[in-house]
Amino acid sequence: DASVQRVVPHTLAGTITERLPAAVLKTSSVPLLLDSEGHVLTALTEAGEPELPLLTGIDYQGLVLGKPQPRQAAQAGIRLAGLLGNQFQGRAEVDMGNPDNAVVYIQGLRFQFGSSSFEEQWERYQKVEHALSADANGGQGELRNEIDLRYPGKVIVRERG
Repeated sequence: DASVQRVVPHTLAGTITERLPAAVLKTSSVPLLLDSEGHVLTALTEAGEPELPLLTGIDYQGLVLGKPQPRQAAQAGIRLAGLLGNQFQGRAEVDMGNPDNAVVYIQGLRFQFGSSSFEEQWERYQKVEHALSADANGGQGELRNEIDLRYPGKVIVRERG
């Protein structure tokens, strides 16, 4: 965004607001860099991707054309990656192929989120997270689990082999 204002008597004042990268959208052809509002900033070269959350399962053609549904999915995926990024180190991969069943992979864990508020579901997990890590392998390290938060009032933990 840019704006210019005239300041009397002989001055022009300009303000520029830049969009900042927030995620990488993995596509079948070339990865796209997105801002926090789900706008495409640029296509990325093979030189390397920034260590931003990775989004998958979003209609990138619809996103480029400015359709609202892919943009909303991108915004939700970025918001979800931000929630988990506050607690876990590493790059989150968020699959938004089905917005009513968003899946996040981070640090060997798989989180499933339903269609209700991501914040409410994440808060529910955080209430029991300390017990899960204490119980893992009898306190001797951490099992790699699947955490299912899709059901109201429940945190379902499944061991993955």
